[in-house]
Amino acid sequence: GTNENTNGLIRQYLKKGHTMEGVTQEDCDIIAHELNTRPRKRHDYQTPRKVYYQECSYCCTYFLKLGDSFF
Repeated sequence: GTNENTNGLIRQYLKKGHTMEGVTQEDCDIIAHELNTRPRKRHDYQTPRKVYYQECSYCCTYFLKLGDSFF
């Protein structure tokens, strides 16, 4: 399912039948950035980066509260 979904998203940028001839690495990097920074339904329409940093912030706060008793 994931591969087919990703292929469908890439088709928004590169239409079916379009060859990779003339597509530069910069073009691919832009497409990858667009896809990787899309908000996700599974993350309540937040970007993966935002969710990641929220989790990191939560973990850091949790361990800081534990202080020396954790170690």
